[in-house]
Amino acid sequence: MWNIRELQKVATEIQVAARKVVSTNPATGEPLREFDCASAADVQLAVARAHAAQLAWQAIGVRDRLSILAKFQQLLNDRKHQVARVITSEAGKPVAEALLTE
Repeated sequence: MWNIRELQKVATEIQVAARKVVSTNPATGEPLREFDCASAADVQLAVARAHAAQLAWQAIGVRDRLSILAKFQQLLNDRKHQVARVITSEAGKPVAEALLTE
């Protein structure tokens, strides 16, 4: 039979666990990283920051935005094998598929 202290401990552990998300490798089940869940205030702050960033991005001329995106594309291409390894560990895709589809 459970006593009240044991039940409180289990309830506390469940509440703490519910505020965490664990990213696992689907092929091995190995935990990759643990993340804290965002609170409602965290989400509101992120949305406000994204909105401000969008306004700043909009204020940049089209040619400058294209230049920034081209540079990003080049940086991503330079690191494509590293990115593919991350996709493989997080999504369980073979490296070849990660390179071709992501």
